Amino acid sequence: MAEIAALFPMASLPDLGPTTVDPTLGAGDVAFAVMRKQFRSLTRHEPGVRYDNDPEDLHQMRVARLRAALVVFEEALPARAPRLRRELGWLGSLSGVVRDLDVQLAQIGAWSAEADPPEREALDIVTAVLDQRRTKSRARLVTAMDSRRHVHLTASMQRFLTRGSVKRSQPAHVPILEAAPEVVARGYRRVVAIGDRIDKQSPPQALHALRIRAKRLRYTVEFLKPIYDKPARAYAKRLVALQDLLGSHQDDVVALATLRDIALDPPHRINSASVFALGMLAERYQADAMAARERFPKRYRDITGTRWRKLRRTMEEAATQDQTSLAVPASEESTPSAPITIVKGA
Repeated sequence: MAEIAALFPMASLPDLGPTTVDPTLGAGDVAFAVMRKQFRSLTRHEPGVRYDNDPEDLHQMRVARLRAALVVFEEALPARAPRLRRELGWLGSLSGVVRDLDVQLAQIGAWSAEADPPEREALDIVTAVLDQRRTKSRARLVTAMDSRRHVHLTASMQRFLTRGSVKRSQPAHVPILEAAPEVVARGYRRVVAIGDRIDKQSPPQALHALRIRAKRLRYTVEFLKPIYDKPARAYAKRLVALQDLLGSHQDDVVALATLRDIALDPPHRINSASVFALGMLAERYQADAMAARERFPKRYRDITGTRWRKLRRTMEEAATQDQTSLAVPASEESTPSAPITIVKGA
């Protein structure tokens, strides 16, 4: 990796500032510490993505985590943050397509190793189609990473992270122990706004939307693990389980769409045995998707029950203790102070 990194100076970043999160910081400093850490991960894995030696490099680029931090802490960030988030969305959409195809190919490979000859032939057809799509998608990603747009994005992120919080921004200086309960609760409300309405008749799009919101909530909780420790780790673990279940369901839905594409426009002439095997493969995906739906209620209860209440209580108690420790006894007050109004960040 050192030899690869030497060819790409962007992989060796200058010091962007602190990356440690602790309960004494303001919301803005926590946000920038989190973002610096995620940005370093992104740039560290870029050379491996270019060379395509290990799919894990693509999975560890952390574009989604960096974008999530820009959303989660948006009120405490400078005004240019939304523009950077949009640019990261451009990069994330390109890398996400390749990553999703890697997941599908890994699943097909595992099934192929255990399949009978007719089914293996059908799986080989699917693999060929996915390989072709991955080659094209990866070419688009690498082209994007070589573009001026990407160079500008990287340079802009470096300047943004080095400068840190705006000193006159009131929300940035709110203690993280005071800000965090609402930051996490906001993400939780967005999750249950979808999750509470999901039933057996809900379309796949609803489960996919829930997966996206659950993933963002998970990232939020993980950003704050250094502050809330065990309750945060326990809750994040349950969010991971829900996200994995919803991710498997989405993979099955995408795979079924791929099989339909192949059936409508096969890459080459296929025999009747392969057509039959493709049908059997579609049934397997359908069964897996249905099984995921059956397991959904329990996984969902795990993130809306005791663990959530424990995390919320932990955050609220920490906020109360922090406010108490900062309180000035009435006898020592010289003049009454005006209340502070929290406004949206500049």
